Amino acid sequence: MKAKPIRTRAELLAILALKAPLASQRRAIAEDRSILLGGFTPPEELPFYLVQINSYHGQKWFAALVLDEANYRMRIRWYDEADIPWQHWNGVPGGEPSLNNGDYPIAVSYKRMKASKR
Repeated sequence: MKAKPIRTRAELLAILALKAPLASQRRAIAEDRSILLGGFTPPEELPFYLVQINSYHGQKWFAALVLDEANYRMRIRWYDEADIPWQHWNGVPGGEPSLNNGDYPIAVSYKRMKASKR
């Protein structure tokens, strides 16, 4: 998929809805049962935005929209909750909700703090 600037949460979710492999994931995104966790920049990987998608029946998926700006590409990577690199979250603790901060910056900053202590 050709990369373009992502400016809003709605644009990010629209791209994820197009690329989600399961109908239940697409339905959860359409019904706004998703949480934007913010932007991440791991040192040896490309930056990405992470979204938690929650199904009606309690299933959780973690989708990362990986942005390769140099090659004008983007792709979706799926994470297990235990494998998320919380210590590389870009957001501002206590900041306003945004693409980098996510929907709940205080909760994600707590996870980053816990991951940094390991």
